[in-house]
Amino acid sequence: MHDTTRLRRWVHILLLLFLDVVLATVLVLIVFFIVYEMPSTSPNNLTNTKSITSGLSPSSSHSGEITHSSDWRSKFATHFTSKIVSTANSYSSPNLSIKISKHTIGNGSNTLTYYIADIYMADIKSFQTHFANNTYDGGNQSLAEMSSEVGAILAMNGDSYSLNLSHLNGLLVRNGTVYRTNFTNADICVLYKDGTMVTSSPSSFNPQQAIKKGVLQTWVFGPKLLDENGRALKEFNTWDYIRKNHPRSAIGYFEPGHYSFVVADGRQDNYSRGMLLPELAAVFEDLGCVAAYNLDGGNTTFMTLHSAVVNHPSKPSKKIMDSVYIAEPTN
Repeated sequence: MHDTTRLRRWVHILLLLFLDVVLATVLVLIVFFIVYEMPSTSPNNLTNTKSITSGLSPSSSHSGEITHSSDWRSKFATHFTSKIVSTANSYSSPNLSIKISKHTIGNGSNTLTYYIADIYMADIKSFQTHFANNTYDGGNQSLAEMSSEVGAILAMNGDSYSLNLSHLNGLLVRNGTVYRTNFTNADICVLYKDGTMVTSSPSSFNPQQAIKKGVLQTWVFGPKLLDENGRALKEFNTWDYIRKNHPRSAIGYFEPGHYSFVVADGRQDNYSRGMLLPELAAVFEDLGCVAAYNLDGGNTTFMTLHSAVVNHPSKPSKKIMDSVYIAEPTN
């Protein structure tokens, strides 16, 4: 009888301990979701990505108006054409100029193949981003499908924002709408509504000041690739895995209205080995960019022109979470 009572007591204690563990786990998951996953505005408020006149989150006092850049049209007039002219590797119109060039260096197992898109635009409305399935945290979709849906002329994968937990979280703004304002220890890239693009280290970035200035897009992956003088960095704020040879996707900035997309293929013998960060940074320095930023790469590296994939991805069937794209401006 005594042994039975003792057994019941131990069963009761173990049950209480088990419930404590379950409760603690649930609380941790709730906190994790609130801190790292919950957007600062409701995903149901996602605006049509063909319009970038959406305001900031309700907590922001900024008007959300976009600075129109009519001076870009005259400044870059020699790059535009009076009618649409489209080829297999270029596109021009009264609003846009896009030229894609293919580059191959090395040979054999050391071959590296990458693509550069040189972009001029008359209006910042042409610079957009898109979530897979047009929904915040909406899963995955092929870049070709996304490009077709939004009428993109040129598109590239983004930063896989939905995987950017804990150390890769930060301020997420897409098409002028704020989705989260969390902490990050990663470099951040910000495109402002006046067309300027800035890459910042986490210690020097103030999200509230950025929002007040008028953020159009942010990306939190990195690292940034150039210093304040447009020189290729030698050391990078990232983790060891990202420092290795990989397929790459990156964005560069010359001046308001002039940008560059770069994708490097990799993981394919005798075609392209992938690119190291110093090599990627050197590409942007050689181009003359004043800022450049590494996006998610690896198997998510894609570039499309008119919804047709330009590069040769290591996994062509891979679906991705978000995209950066260039389109004709809309009202």
